Amino acid sequence: WPAGNAFTASPGPHPLPHGNLSRLEPGPRFAHDARPITPPLNSMQEPAMELLIDIGNTSLKWTLRASPPSGDLEPMRSLRHHGGLPIDLHAVWEEMPMPVAARVSSVGAPTVARALASACRARWGLEPHFVQPRAICRGLTIAYAEPGRLGVDRWLALLAAHQICDRPALILDAGTAITYDLLLPDGHHLGGLILPGVETMRQAILANTQIPPV
Repeated sequence: WPAGNAFTASPGPHPLPHGNLSRLEPGPRFAHDARPITPPLNSMQEPAMELLIDIGNTSLKWTLRASPPSGDLEPMRSLRHHGGLPIDLHAVWEEMPMPVAARVSSVGAPTVARALASACRARWGLEPHFVQPRAICRGLTIAYAEPGRLGVDRWLALLAAHQICDRPALILDAGTAITYDLLLPDGHHLGGLILPGVETMRQAILANTQIPPV
């Protein structure tokens, strides 16, 4: 995640709508009966923290950072979501101090985003903010005519690279898919590619050939 509040938030989970991205709005409400859990008294004395969440195609990752941002992040944690909210996540969040905000990058299944939003409301009374790509932001200009066609994970990586690198950059992300993006020093994005990840390619080959699995 880039240091500082370098992004805006959109009102709902992925897929995200186009429109005016310069303001934050509450997302759609989901029916639930749970009430926010009152944090223990000692949590009120802890530093204010923001919860940063990344919903990928396979895993859900999260970390905490100070609010206002100082640039330092706690160690990233990760769980496979299998299209829903991981059960183990509830136990982990029981031990976590109450965040003052939750910011989400999501390219995964909408079911995961909806379940996550519901959990944040029930546990902390927080409406999570889902980040959405912008055509121009803090000196970064993306190559896509429709910003929504660029995954928010790639957009955030480009934004971070532009802040920390003053030379031409190739941003490579190897996950369920492998993405490549080229960025000039002046912040102009030249475009990129998406390819199947190593495991995805392996599964495709084994499913469509007679090659025995090793």
